[in-house]
Amino acid sequence: TQEVVAISRILVTSREMLAKQKIDEEPTIVAQHLVLQGAQTAIITCGPEGSVVFDRDEGGKSFPAFAVQDIQDTTGAGDIFRAGLTLGLLRNWHLEETVRFASAAAALHCRELGGGSRIALRNIFDFCL
Repeated sequence: TQEVVAISRILVTSREMLAKQKIDEEPTIVAQHLVLQGAQTAIITCGPEGSVVFDRDEGGKSFPAFAVQDIQDTTGAGDIFRAGLTLGLLRNWHLEETVRFASAAAALHCRELGGGSRIALRNIFDFCL
């Protein structure tokens, strides 16, 4: 809702959710629009194409997905992305570093079967550096 967008520090959604809401605009346009409506930062995850970030102060940027071999299951990848994002925010990382970490965590998660992977932080750091 517009009220939620207006008070959001960081708003995260996915291209899949946009499609369910019958929003056909490009993710970059949607992210920019969400910021214009009041969010400080809007992030649209786009599965294997990566993610799009638009920040009121830093502008827009696309982040490619990390390439992983042997993808088993994407269940929970969005949840893992959000968990990685939360960790970066709690540790006061720069937005770009935070999104890269979250993307790496989601990519590594997809190599496991099911939604309950337990990836060591060190492995995520090594993967995204």
